[in-house]
Amino acid sequence: MNKKAALFTIITFLMLFSLFVLAGAYTHKNKKMSQLFTEIKTSSQIRYYEDDIISDVFSELCFFSINPIERNSQNTTLSFSINDYQTGNDYSSDFIDYVDYIENTYSQQNNINVSMQNFTSNLVIQPYGTQISLNNSIQILNNWTHLNKITIKVFINQDITNHTNTSPVDTGGTQLQVEVYDSSSKQLLDDTTAFLDPDLLNSDFTVTLESGDMVEIGFKNTLNPGTLTVNSDFPVNITTLQLKHNNTDSQVKITAGQINLQSNIVGLKKQGDILIKGELQ
Repeated sequence: MNKKAALFTIITFLMLFSLFVLAGAYTHKNKKMSQLFTEIKTSSQIRYYEDDIISDVFSELCFFSINPIERNSQNTTLSFSINDYQTGNDYSSDFIDYVDYIENTYSQQNNINVSMQNFTSNLVIQPYGTQISLNNSIQILNNWTHLNKITIKVFINQDITNHTNTSPVDTGGTQLQVEVYDSSSKQLLDDTTAFLDPDLLNSDFTVTLESGDMVEIGFKNTLNPGTLTVNSDFPVNITTLQLKHNNTDSQVKITAGQINLQSNIVGLKKQGDILIKGELQ
């Protein structure tokens, strides 16, 4: 009887110990799964916050819209538009206020830490290195060795009866197609196409109204070879601003500064370029 009792006690102890080990393992696994779920959920939230901060920001702050990037067998095309554009428009304070709001109010409301660096009204097209500046005037510093054609369509919000216009003389090189219309869709340029050497100080496409106010579009060697400038003394709508580049093996994307996001819950963070538009692969 004593032997049977001892054996029963040992078996009972081993069974209880096994149950204890299994329970501990289950608890540990459940804790790890819970932590993993929290991290996945937080990671998804960080992506949501990043998209919420960045999406449509340029169209809201400076009426600048970016179309999807298009690629065919030969070219990659980037197309933009901007409403109520006028030389002298200063967007810098709007971008400063936006960054301040995101880094303080938005971060506190959503329990995350967000910091943004070099986020202004300047864009970079990668991997070409083309830079677009929207503050005060439109200036595009092109990597013209990859640039095949520029197309610009400008609409003036008034009916023009008297005006003069000029177009540059061909100097050979990049094709620049410029169309300027009044509110009745009347073309205001006699000659809308020129092939221009980016290394030369080419003359501009101009439309001058009876008041003396002008629209000027040029492609020349100013800030650097192949600088595209768009100036207007009065508000206009640029419905098309298209840059056609040679294809590249790399993914084409448009960036504007850098962003850092960190969750206050589990410490997950993400940092990198602010991706305004990326090529769909």
